[in-house]
Amino acid sequence: MLAVKAQSIDVTREPSEIYEQEINIMKVRGFRVSEVVHLEPYDKAHAMIVAKKENI
Repeated sequence: MLAVKAQSIDVTREPSEIYEQEINIMKVRGFRVSEVVHLEPYDKAHAMIVAKKENI
């Protein structure tokens, strides 16, 4: 699981853009993303990305 705090990465971009960027990075590094859980209303611009390393 990866916790993404979008505004800690870039406050000028939309959180959804940041989540997509981080998901793409994980995929390039060999992870299969199974779920993205947005943490609003508890934490604004935060998400948990659930992923598993793929066997290569």
